[in-house]
Amino acid sequence: MRDHFKAMGCLVIRSAGSHTPVDLVVIPPKHLKTLYHGPQLVQCKTDGKLSETEKQELIQLAHDYACEAILASLVDNPNGQGKIIKETVLWA
Repeated sequence: MRDHFKAMGCLVIRSAGSHTPVDLVVIPPKHLKTLYHGPQLVQCKTDGKLSETEKQELIQLAHDYACEAILASLVDNPNGQGKIIKETVLWA
């Protein structure tokens, strides 16, 4: 998922072996301002599921640090070819 954001030109900081509410800190470049409103705190889950506790921790951190809270997950590509990354905004 890190490569997905990097390919768009974002600065990405990864939390190695993440046992924290945040897997990636993503800072988008100016030209993506219409897509992203500022820095993002991203939790990556292949199944797209967060416990309510995990979700609330991520949202609270995003609120405290003026970031968007994002859940990034892998979903089936609608065209039937592999997987794509789905970004769900939890708080902005």
